[in-house]
Amino acid sequence: NLYMVTQADRLDSFDFISKDLVRISYASFIIELLDKVTEINARCDEIFRLVKNCLKALSEGIQPKLINFTYQIQLFSMLGILPDLNTCTRCSQSLTNNSAITLDVVSPVCQECSKHLSLQYTISRGSLISIENLKNFSFGSSCRLKFTGQVESEIKTFLNNLIQPAHIILPLLEAYPYLSSLISINPWQLYPSHSQYLALFQLPPV
Repeated sequence: NLYMVTQADRLDSFDFISKDLVRISYASFIIELLDKVTEINARCDEIFRLVKNCLKALSEGIQPKLINFTYQIQLFSMLGILPDLNTCTRCSQSLTNNSAITLDVVSPVCQECSKHLSLQYTISRGSLISIENLKNFSFGSSCRLKFTGQVESEIKTFLNNLIQPAHIILPLLEAYPYLSSLISINPWQLYPSHSQYLALFQLPPV
């Protein structure tokens, strides 16, 4: 079941990505994560457009951490992995009026149901709103989104927990440890500092 490609035309080379080490790392993570969660020969035009738009956004200078958030949230939503964060998964109680919700790994639970769980954490309403906004993003508007430190941390934790049960263990993704080492174990940070670049390439300080 092999395909032979005899000719191909390059429509967009995303030149700006190839000139930036950080953006190359994010692009590699995007493609590798896609490979882990999709099946061979499974056609999905929606996912194809998402990947294309993310790579285009990277090549146009949009902040990589915003692209990373929107890509994962959109991808998992398309695959049916992203849970409904407005309803308790145990008793179906609405959580839309809660100022914060408790998550059992990634499944939202109400206050009563959370009493019977040992592993749980809380995510604020601000983070939930941000996730909903990014789920329906357009890159023209998402590039202007700003996250507080708390919201950014909560979204990162949520996405990490979401990836684990999906059998996509982050350390097994080749791009992830490299991206993590490049930007201080934080692939959501925009750029490494000058000193981190020097340490990465073992260069003497200027």
